[in-house]
Amino acid sequence: MPEAVETVFASVVKRNPGEPEFHQAVREVLESIGPALARHPEYAHARIIERICEPERQVIFRVPWEDDHGRVRVNRGFRVEFNSALGPFKGGADFDPKGRSDRKEERRARLDDYVRHVPHAVAVSGRTVWEVPCDLALPCATQNEIGGAEAAALVAGGCVAVVEGANMPTTPEAVRILGRAGARFAPGKAANAGGVAVSALEMQQNASRDSWTFAQSEQRLRETMRDIHARCWATGEEYGLPGDYVAGANINGFRRVAEAMLAHGLV
Repeated sequence: MPEAVETVFASVVKRNPGEPEFHQAVREVLESIGPALARHPEYAHARIIERICEPERQVIFRVPWEDDHGRVRVNRGFRVEFNSALGPFKGGADFDPKGRSDRKEERRARLDDYVRHVPHAVAVSGRTVWEVPCDLALPCATQNEIGGAEAAALVAGGCVAVVEGANMPTTPEAVRILGRAGARFAPGKAANAGGVAVSALEMQQNASRDSWTFAQSEQRLRETMRDIHARCWATGEEYGLPGDYVAGANINGFRRVAEAMLAHGLV
């Protein structure tokens, strides 16, 4: 990263101690947008990066839940809302306390039942699912579930593409290993944008007091995802990084937000 960007990242770490996942997400973006910053010095003058890395607001709320002994407990939750330059905040909160009630888990189908009823599903034990030979890998659970070892196993198993279906499930080391092996990598901010896109479509229907058929919504979603792919590809080529979906997604997304923030002024 350029020295000026490294300074910004150091300040982010200092202002947000004990948040390694946040630091990782910030660094991953900052490492990609150097070409855009070099082409647009007005972003640095307006301190766009510093403003993007500081949330607009934070909401604190209570989370009541019941443990395995029937006792009601209360935890504190946080919703951190970073930027509304392009529209309303989207997203939710995950809560996974120790000692939580197993009632929800008891209502879920057992893994073997799932495997028995879903064609081609296979239960994996004694190793990670990423060690199973495949053409395409879709990490759709938690952050950093594919690290260097898992990426190497995927490459050895013949995987040609990893498409994220969760928030940051692939570590930077894993992304580099996949890249060196020639495997395509689609970052979650682009490949996993369908959920947010559908929420926007629902808001559009509510605002117009309209109700679309499933086919209509599916068609709009397909158009949105194709447009996202085209933007990522075109941006990568524009900045001399053809086929780099990470750079394409980060630079395109950053430019859209930066331009909106410049238009809004100091807000």
